[in-house]
Amino acid sequence: MAAPARAMDAEPHLLLPQPLDPHFAEFSDGCTHPRDVPFHDRRAEIIRELDLRRRTYGTLVERGRIPQAAAERETALMAAIADDMEAEQRFQETGIWAQPVNFDWVDKTACLRREICIRRAWYARRIADGKLRPDDARRQQERIEAVHWMYWRAAFCWTLRADEAPPDWANPRPAPASERARNRLRAHFAQFEGEA
Repeated sequence: MAAPARAMDAEPHLLLPQPLDPHFAEFSDGCTHPRDVPFHDRRAEIIRELDLRRRTYGTLVERGRIPQAAAERETALMAAIADDMEAEQRFQETGIWAQPVNFDWVDKTACLRREICIRRAWYARRIADGKLRPDDARRQQERIEAVHWMYWRAAFCWTLRADEAPPDWANPRPAPASERARNRLRAHFAQFEGEA
């Protein structure tokens, strides 16, 4: 039986919101550890992926391979991740942090995981068909995994839930997180205690 052209063809549930699995394989065999991938490479990969989605998702919708709403949401999520990366770039250059207000951290992390899973399933076939060089596949995979690692391990662009926001949340200055938010963040980091 031939493998699907994209993982989403065989498993449309990948496009539905899922809880984040704490045991998700963070990086693929043969890839550079995410912490060793330079930020500019991570950012370039997100820009490349966003451009690819903008160029190809319309065709995939026309062919019935992905629903219109899913294509729009996945493109918007990748654009939100690109905005976060742009904010980080500005912070590195100026020391001023201005996090874009867009999708929740969980949504963005889940979007990155879906893309990682799709690539893990799809890149081997593209390499076998001669449509993707192994070095390019490895480089693209390790870069997207490094971006995921920023979100997952470093809680990059962590967002407060509505029930965690302080009363003055509408205030444009950064507001301190509530105790509930701090506890959720502590619980997130506790998953990694004892790991290298």
